[in-house]
Amino acid sequence: MSEEEENKNDAYKGSDIIYEDDRVMFLKCNSYESAKYFGPTYLSKEYQAFNRNGKIYIVVDKNGDYISPTLSYVIFQKNYDELVYYDFDYDEITAKDLFEKFPEIEDTVYDKIGVSSIYAFLRRISLGANDITESQLERYDDLIGGFKLNKNNPSKSMVTLKFSDDEDYYKLFDLSEGDMWFLRNLFSYYGNSDMGFYSADFGYDDWNQGYLMREMDDENRKKVLEISSFIDPSIKNLDDDDDGEKASKILYDNFRRQTESIIDDYVSERETCMANTAKESITNDLCDPFQNYGLFNKGGCFYSYVTTVNVLLGMYNVVKDRSLSLHEMLSKIAHEMSVGPYEEYMYEYGCDDFDSVSWNNWVTNQLEKILETIEESDMFIDIEGYRKLQSEVLTKYNLDKWYKTPKDKTIGFRITSIDPKTNKVLLDTQKQYQGLEKRSYTLEEFNNFLYNLEIFENKTLKFKKKM
Repeated sequence: MSEEEENKNDAYKGSDIIYEDDRVMFLKCNSYESAKYFGPTYLSKEYQAFNRNGKIYIVVDKNGDYISPTLSYVIFQKNYDELVYYDFDYDEITAKDLFEKFPEIEDTVYDKIGVSSIYAFLRRISLGANDITESQLERYDDLIGGFKLNKNNPSKSMVTLKFSDDEDYYKLFDLSEGDMWFLRNLFSYYGNSDMGFYSADFGYDDWNQGYLMREMDDENRKKVLEISSFIDPSIKNLDDDDDGEKASKILYDNFRRQTESIIDDYVSERETCMANTAKESITNDLCDPFQNYGLFNKGGCFYSYVTTVNVLLGMYNVVKDRSLSLHEMLSKIAHEMSVGPYEEYMYEYGCDDFDSVSWNNWVTNQLEKILETIEESDMFIDIEGYRKLQSEVLTKYNLDKWYKTPKDKTIGFRITSIDPKTNKVLLDTQKQYQGLEKRSYTLEEFNNFLYNLEIFENKTLKFKKKM
């Protein structure tokens, strides 16, 4: 037997051939002779160091290249199962690099030694291994949050995945920095009062245009009309754009502290409502996106998910890269999903569940304070008399509208206001072809003006003679 044949025999004796075809050989190296014959040059030179610290596997490319008839790769399984891959030049490569070149040995390598990834352990479980523990899985992938072995059907063993925080989950998807900021703040533990869905500027604009009057309940609208009547009795209908704006201006100009409190509370309720609508919409979009694969939310969106070993292996087959971590594998699937954008459309989220009761209770509180202020102020000589005067006069006549007196159709008048400090009707009157006169009357005098014009004409004449 020649020396070459003897070396070959010794090499085969010191090897466990795991897979071989015309193109590639995959073996476990158990001796120096095996390392020298099948392995690259550096392996025999450092055989003792490799052998002392772990297990050695060799992949032989039988076709080689234009220089070498064969090329060899090393898979080194360090103690505690960590795997390292080297090419023929002693450069470290990845499992993906190796299996792209030799796809025919991928399953065999996974089944025999794994690839220092979670996939190897999942594969071993599915093939019936019953010595895999939760702590082993957690050591190889920090997304593992629980494991329950099904001894009767290992491939259906339950696996729980837990993300470290919401942002760790968001990173699965193809989201912009703006979307990440939006989600981070929207679902923040500390709340989202400063998100800006509905800012104070929006609230004050809507108040000034009378829109918030329409959000009030009937009782509060009656109170607003009552308050407005002391200053501008012409306001009758808060659904009317002009009247709504007038009433809003009256309250803001004359009772600013209470009015700002009403607006600020509306802004807060509206912001909360829009944030809740956004949360619901985004939760529907992002909470359970993998359920079609068989991975389901359990114990909180963006946090805990449950599935089986078989489902996870199937998801690895979808991405066609078994060297990925669970997070990387899920991310590759998630990046193909159509989610977002979110920040770009933040102002388009509606308000589906505005807390009208809470806001209206606060409005009632503030309007009652305004009414108390009015009753206690010195702006009215007799508030009850003022209300009676309003009721008697303004139910018959509108402010700033010209009327003919019942007694004499040649005399016209218009009521300009009712003075709360004197409880008198202020009006302009004009006789045909004569100049405009300004007058002020008590209720009795006003009725006499309408129906007993002679009395007032005589008074006017006597007054002019004295002058």
